Amino acid sequence: MRESTAVFGGSFDPLHNGHLAIAREAVSRGYCRRVIWIPAARNPHKHSGPQAADELRLQMLRRAVEDLPWSSVSDIEIRRGGRSYTLETIKQLVSEHDLAEPWFLLGEDAMAGLPDWHGYSELVKRCSFLVCTRSGDSDAESERLLLEQRLQADGVRLRRIEIDPIDVSSTEIRMRARRGQDIYQLVPAVVADCIVHEALYTGIPEVYPDICARAEQEMSQQRFAHSLRVETTAMHLAERHRVPIWPVRLAAIAHDLVREWSPQRLLSYARQFGLAVSDQQLATPVLLHGLCAADLLHREYGILHESVLRAVAHHTLGQRGMDDIGKVLFVADYAEPGRRLPDPRLRQALQNADLSESCAMVLEDQRSRFGELSPDTRLFYEWLKGR
Repeated sequence: MRESTAVFGGSFDPLHNGHLAIAREAVSRGYCRRVIWIPAARNPHKHSGPQAADELRLQMLRRAVEDLPWSSVSDIEIRRGGRSYTLETIKQLVSEHDLAEPWFLLGEDAMAGLPDWHGYSELVKRCSFLVCTRSGDSDAESERLLLEQRLQADGVRLRRIEIDPIDVSSTEIRMRARRGQDIYQLVPAVVADCIVHEALYTGIPEVYPDICARAEQEMSQQRFAHSLRVETTAMHLAERHRVPIWPVRLAAIAHDLVREWSPQRLLSYARQFGLAVSDQQLATPVLLHGLCAADLLHREYGILHESVLRAVAHHTLGQRGMDDIGKVLFVADYAEPGRRLPDPRLRQALQNADLSESCAMVLEDQRSRFGELSPDTRLFYEWLKGR
């Protein structure tokens, strides 16, 4: 006997907890015994394609559902390429998998546009539709009933699944990832790990070559060589302390992007774009180079990753509350092998110590060599020491 199957198609860019909740409800309520997930090569109902590569979307989806015995993933739409039409997919699935009449899982928003789908009249003869609606949304009930009646008049067979609202969308997740914000409560852990590791949706891997070229153009050979050494050192520290690599790479290669601008140019840039300049930076404009570089990354390259921008902006003086990406850059800038340190053992100690301890060691070495710390840096040191 062929078991009932639900087909769940979409961009899954990325898969999130709401998708999983829908599939679980369909199975737990007995509408189907298995779910076939089908990531689209290109969704004809969206104006732009996925923002993650096909292989990565497949990888995230497979990892997320591999422990669900009722789930499987098909790449037929990606293999087929081009626009993904549900009618063609249903035909192919029925042929290849000997399916009984499948269910197609559908969100409430998509239900309204169903009559506009490619091959609508044939599609509704080949599958039934499970439409997911939010429980407790009584205001929309009359509109739902009218829409269902219109669809049923066209021969559409549908059932409604009411689920508790899960306030999450792939668009929101992509934006949070782009800003470097936490996504672990919104997607399965394996999906979040992949997004963070690959810096998906941040734009960082895509724009990195341009920023690297810009750094080489803006800097002297010596300064650019320093930045490359900082990048290498930062990557080693990031790997050791399990800090995401791509944001660290970008922050490291860009931290001195405008270090060789004149004091007048730095002040002019800060005034032009309304940057908040401290009295210390006003008196010593070279200290503005991190702040100006961070603003340039955002303004000219569209970088929104908050940790990257903070790390670059504050890599010289430090900052209370600095996160691990900022700490990695702060230490790497001081410990890169081109720097002459009075005690050669310090570099090795910085490689091995906890990140907060390493930052404190850098500041203690600076104080012993150059005298009292600046007020902002002293606040950073006291925060590191828990005072």
